[in-house]
This record gives sequence, C-alpha cells and structure tokens, in this order.
Amino acid sequence: MSDPSSASTSASGSRRPISPKRRIRIFRILLSLTALFFGLAIAEGSLRFVERMKTGDRLIEDKLIQDPVLGFKLAPNTQGHDANGFRNATVPQQVDVVCLGDSQTWGVNVGRQDAWPEQLSRMSGRRVYSMALGGFGPVQYQALMPQALHLSPKLVIVGLYFGNDIYDAYHMAYQYESHRSLRSTSAGDDLSVDTVGSRARALSATEKQFHANFGRSSISGWSFWLREHLALGRLLNRAGLWPGSADVDYEIDKRWAAIYPDQGAVCEEPGVETVLTPAYRLTGLDTDDPRIVEGLRITKELLAQMQREIDGSQVKLMVLLIPTKETVYATARPGSADSNSTYKRVVEMESQVRAEILSACQAERIQCVDVLPRLSAAVAQGERLYPTTTESHPNARGYSVIAAAANENLGKLGL
Repeated sequence: MSDPSSASTSASGSRRPISPKRRIRIFRILLSLTALFFGLAIAEGSLRFVERMKTGDRLIEDKLIQDPVLGFKLAPNTQGHDANGFRNATVPQQVDVVCLGDSQTWGVNVGRQDAWPEQLSRMSGRRVYSMALGGFGPVQYQALMPQALHLSPKLVIVGLYFGNDIYDAYHMAYQYESHRSLRSTSAGDDLSVDTVGSRARALSATEKQFHANFGRSSISGWSFWLREHLALGRLLNRAGLWPGSADVDYEIDKRWAAIYPDQGAVCEEPGVETVLTPAYRLTGLDTDDPRIVEGLRITKELLAQMQREIDGSQVKLMVLLIPTKETVYATARPGSADSNSTYKRVVEMESQVRAEILSACQAERIQCVDVLPRLSAAVAQGERLYPTTTESHPNARGYSVIAAAANENLGKLGL
C-alpha cells in the first residue's frame, strides 16, 4: 500500500518550474499591457484637454456671480468677454447698435465671431455691442437699458426668445424681491410657487439622464457609450475609423424620442434631421398656466417701459422675435406636428404668444421683426440651421439668418 504523502510529493515534484525565457515573455507581455494602458490614459487626458481648449469662451458657468438686480452676471474679463462681462473684445466708448438677449443672442454652439450680433456687425458695417447672457430675460433686458444707452447707440435690439423668455419674466418678478413691483395685485392663484421651473427641470433631467446612460447596460450599446463618453472614441468616430453611424448624439436622442413620444419628436428628413423637445418647450409657453400668462403680461409691460425710456430721443428700439426650433420645423414642414399632440400644442401656444407680442409692440410703436419666416424658409429649402440633437440653439448658419433679418430692417429704421 503506497503512502499518500509520498504520492503527493511525487506529483508536486513532477511540476516543471517556469523557465527563465517564459518568465521574460510573461514580463514583456505585462509590461506592454501596462505601457498600453498608461499610453491610452495619457492620450485620453490629452484629448480631453484639447477638447476643453477648443470650447474657448463657451465654458463660463463657473464664472457666474450673484447680482441683486440681474440675478447673476459674468465676472469681468472672463475669457472671451470684456470688462463688463459681456461677449465682446472690448468696451467701446460709443456704438451704433446694442443687442440685449439671452443664450440665443450670446451665441451657444459657436464662437463669438459667429454669434448673430457679430455677424450683424460684419453685414451692416456698423459697430455692434452685445449685452446678452444665457439665462437672461425681459427683466434683465429692461434693467440693462441705462447701461446700454450709456454707449449712445442709434438702435437697441432686444432678442426675445419664445422658448423661455416669457417664463423668465415671471420667474424674476416672483422669485426676486428687487422686482416685486412687477407682480400682479389681482392674480387669483398663488404665483409665488414656481411649478413651471420644476416641471422643466424634471423633463430636462429625464432626457439628459437617458443620453448619459444609453448603452452602458448592454454589450450591443457599448459602441455608443464609448464614442459618447471617451475622447478617444469621439476622435475615432469623427475620423470615420469607428464602424456604425457617425452621428452618435443624434441616434441616442432619436431613441429617447421613440421611448418618450409624449416628450420628443423627430425630423428624419435628410440634411435637416433633428430631434425636438416639445414637452420641455411647452412648459415655457403654456398659456393655460397662470404663471405663463403673468410672464406674458410682464414681458409686454417691460417692452413698453423700454420704449418709454427712449421716447423723445434719437434712439430706436427693435424687438427681434426668435422662435423655437419646434415652431421653425413645424412651419417648414406643414402638418408635421399634427400626429404629436404635445408638439401641435406647443406650436399653437407659441403662435398665440407671438400674436400678443406683435400686437403689444404695434400699440407701443415698437419696431418688431419676426425671424420665423426666414428660418423656416431656409429649413424648407434643406439648409441645416440647427444641430441634429435636442440642442435648441442654432449653428453658425442659423445665426447668420437671424443677423440677416435684423440687418434688413436697419434700413427701414433709417440706420
């Protein structure tokens, strides 16, 4: 009978030790993998740094400071901005035109040279100064009038964006004590509770979270996730070296709209394809909500105040009506909103708000320029004026259409 311990010793003794050559090969493989890992990490970090640098003056959120009248403003001399915190090269002594507005006038998606105030300056040959900032609205436009008039302009243009300016007017009046005088004394509902903002934030969060997490939980979706979240993936995708659709953001947003048809809509027409956010836009235009009705009243009152400030002077006021992407596409493609009740409703509400603003401007003898016909005609002709994603701001070409509409009317004002 054999001894188990001796058998075990015999078995272990039969194992061959790893040869020096094999150890060297394993070491080289591990070293190569480690070098590859660190190389990819360095490349990823470098590409992210380059991407951030390319955004230039478009990363400003951490430079915002509190202001008791404006709510917030940009710190002086922030990159790409002047000593007043506005998106200009310098602060001039005198200009021909001052542009007040929000992010649609500031120029999201493009560099300063392609924002519509800068394009208007090149088209007209006039000195144009931008006093726009994302998040501003009618209350800020009126509050900035004295500063605008200090530049002795011949014309002040207010870029009134229907997407959120009406809501912003309500919000500033009812959430900031410095503007409580704008509040209605006869409003029946308790308007101090901002339910519009909370609904809008919830809808935006749903869309953003879907986009951020898409592809993470399935192997088939990793291709999307890697190209969306890794700088290396984005680079390979842009270079056409990654198989599949190059427009990852559009594909993800399109799937969001398919899963949430009550919130999103898609235009798949080649050349002008894009994803729309009618439910989100409706929150700022729903005139069935007393807060939006109040915001509309305040907006009309503030425009009238701005006109009164320049009455008797040589300065003229122009209100440039900037439509939502949703209405631009619905107008360019008649009937496209009919199959989506939310989309149809937001277009109808925006049309109602536009009519009221036009009527109010006419009553106050304010020059009003509606950009919708130009934008919708360009889209109908196949021009891409907006990104393919849910992004609501125009591209450089879209801003040029807005600038052209303003420029055309300078002559009518004798400028």
